[in-house]
Amino acid sequence: MKLNRLLIVSSLAGAMSLGLGIGITIGAQLGSSMFSDVPSGTYYDSAVGELATAGIFKTNSEGRFRPGDPVNRAEMAVIIKRLRDELNGIDITQGATSSRRSSSSKSSSSSSSSNSSSSSSSVTSIAPNGMFRFTSKAYTADEDDGTVSVSIVRTNSNKGNVTVEYELIAGTATADSDYQIISGTLNFADKETSKTVDVKILQDTTMESNETFTMKLSNPTNNSGLGDPSEATITLRDDDGGSTSSVGGTTSSIPAAGMIQFAAVEYSQYESKTTATITLERVGGSQGAVAVTYSMADGTATTNNYDRVSGSLTLNSGETEKTFTVNLYNNTDIGGNKTVKLTLAAPTGGAILGTSSATLIIVDDETVTTFGSGSFRMSKNEYEVNESDGKAVVTVQRVGGSAGTVSVKYRTYAGSATTTKDFADTNGTLTFRAGETAKTVTIPLVKDTEFDQGETLSFDLSEPSTGTSLGSPASSNVVIN
Repeated sequence: MKLNRLLIVSSLAGAMSLGLGIGITIGAQLGSSMFSDVPSGTYYDSAVGELATAGIFKTNSEGRFRPGDPVNRAEMAVIIKRLRDELNGIDITQGATSSRRSSSSKSSSSSSSSNSSSSSSSVTSIAPNGMFRFTSKAYTADEDDGTVSVSIVRTNSNKGNVTVEYELIAGTATADSDYQIISGTLNFADKETSKTVDVKILQDTTMESNETFTMKLSNPTNNSGLGDPSEATITLRDDDGGSTSSVGGTTSSIPAAGMIQFAAVEYSQYESKTTATITLERVGGSQGAVAVTYSMADGTATTNNYDRVSGSLTLNSGETEKTFTVNLYNNTDIGGNKTVKLTLAAPTGGAILGTSSATLIIVDDETVTTFGSGSFRMSKNEYEVNESDGKAVVTVQRVGGSAGTVSVKYRTYAGSATTTKDFADTNGTLTFRAGETAKTVTIPLVKDTEFDQGETLSFDLSEPSTGTSLGSPASSNVVIN
């Protein structure tokens, strides 16, 4: 089995903070401040910093961590020995600040840790009697489910009797109309680490889009604190006249009037063509007449490059597609490609919005001389998502030309992440109309309670239509944290 450095560092940091009787190093630096190749704000930033501060990981001669490199057996032996020494109180930091030392210096070490913590605002202190957080930052329930169960856990310590308060905050969902308003205090006894709050969902007969409200934790007591996330969003899916449809690879509840969206997230057109056609789709339903407004704003383009207009489009019952045009101005300037921001808003007739923003690229024909059907590629080699997000969104680009209607097939493949357990198998065909140059696909993720950070799947393109080809990269890794 080949393990990479991220999996090792995440597992060791989790073991140190949860299962081996010692806390996270208070005042440890972030990994991004110590290693040039650790991006700031990544899920492993603090874990790398904590273990490097403790001396369990060392910087190499180039000052890099090499997060994607595999770990061999010799390196694992050194890492585990350093961890053992750290747990036994043997100083392995070689000058790095640490809150843990031998038993004879625990008192002075604790004082040093406190000072370090107070001087570093980038590191969250761990309360001695535990940290309260939700197990997920997002929950979803159907309107007819009756209840939605929200889980709160106490991590990092389970000592003593502690309490934390919770309350519900209205969003687009209305208290005592869509859900029963509740608040209260959760009492955690000594050694107790989890509680569940059941929120009653109120069913109505109104056809509406998805609605949300929030549960919030506050006022932890007796040397306990709040972890992340301390707020969770609950989404209620309507069951009155709506439909459950798969759009862009994900399943969501859509009213019978449908969801209106841009057919692509990016369009392009030569300035010499004088007009660009923008297509809107109505998906998931087409019952009744609906309307939506569109507008545009300067990106790098100005009104010297296009006509900035706005308007409204009406789709009659049964209509699923509509277009509007953008007037372009041809010139002889060698100024490079220009961009226009496109926006949809204010749907009527019971419809909801899907992809409501897109970009139009005005191609400078003084610098680009070919305009074929193009090739397909992924927008980047790797995507990084959190399991609690519920989905991963990847972007497929059409480059080198956008003439004509073309297509490409896509499919997900299991890596260390597995289908049904970690993600839903996703496959299909993306069709690009003339002028469409980027589309997104959504991969549903499955939330579980296992510590399986850093699992991967691949998203592959194949079988481009005649006249097109696959570019690079034609495959992307998706890392699920």
